Amino acid sequence: MRSRSAAASDGRAAADAAAADPRACFSESLRVFKEINAEGEQACTLRAWAEFELQQGQTDEGRKRAKAARDIFLRLGTASEVERTDAML
Repeated sequence: MRSRSAAASDGRAAADAAAADPRACFSESLRVFKEINAEGEQACTLRAWAEFELQQGQTDEGRKRAKAARDIFLRLGTASEVERTDAML
């Protein structure tokens, strides 16, 4: 079993990496939200990541993430979030 200090150290390392690279930040956020089964937060993270990628000219990846976010929002029954996601595409 890992100690709390080892886990905290891993968390700090991930936070440091995320601060240097937006993609690492999105990836770590998504990992945590999946781990705790926070679907709404997963969808919000995917949509924010999609928006970032679209702004960077990475349209294929951006659209894939936006579709994944939209699918989650649909499953959760959050029509306004589906509309908001659709509007960015």
